[in-house]
Amino acid sequence: MLLALFVLFVFGRGLLDLWTDVLWYRSVGFEQVLWTRLGAQLGLFVVGGVVALAALLGNLWLAGRLAVPPADGSGGVVRGWINRLNEAATDRPGGGSWRGGLGGTSARGLDFDLPDGVRIGRLVLIGFAILVVLAAAAAISGAWETILLWQNRVPFSPSGAPVTDPIFHRDIGFFLFELPFLRLVQSFLVGLLVATLLLVVARYFLSAMAEGLDLTSGVRLHVGVLAGLVLLAIAWGYQLDKLELAYSGRGVGIGVSYTDANAQFFA
Repeated sequence: MLLALFVLFVFGRGLLDLWTDVLWYRSVGFEQVLWTRLGAQLGLFVVGGVVALAALLGNLWLAGRLAVPPADGSGGVVRGWINRLNEAATDRPGGGSWRGGLGGTSARGLDFDLPDGVRIGRLVLIGFAILVVLAAAAAISGAWETILLWQNRVPFSPSGAPVTDPIFHRDIGFFLFELPFLRLVQSFLVGLLVATLLLVVARYFLSAMAEGLDLTSGVRLHVGVLAGLVLLAIAWGYQLDKLELAYSGRGVGIGVSYTDANAQFFA
């Protein structure tokens, strides 16, 4: 009973608005239009969330497999940095110890245990991953119109003959239906790859602080590939920027100007 009242209190306004829209669309004979939109938004939310979740969990799982402590027990490069910080903190007047870099007995007498810090770090990673998944799902769901237009794209040929732009020689329908979709995919990939890279680096850092980390070729390759994919996605965005100049209004007129064709394209 309390759960039902809570759901009604939180979602009651939205459910009432939805029912009002259903009655309105039904009265004018376009109820299917509303359900098509809602179904597309729900389906895209699930797809975006699943894709983001698979990318994040897959890379975190791989980072967990690759994160191994050094065989000689030295703790690795990060542990060496932490030890040097400990020495510097101990040598200063009234200094304490970092105790692994996450605390220790400081000059103010505060004490933080390393395992607790690592545990908190893992909880922060989980919380950040959940936020990334929800944000990715919401972004894809909010772009339902762009995706449906791309899915139902047609050539722009009102007179029967193809209508193309004079610069890129592409059908006008490409700029109406496909280019916005490609921009959506590019933006989604950049955001997801950057978030994945941050989570993976944080995961390796936590392993280095907890048990030490051996910076093997697998660890370097994992981080390097993710960083390379981020750069490739950004580079793809520059190519889409060039295509979007076909309807740019920054020059004297609309479209590709002389400066765009002779300088901006090369840049």
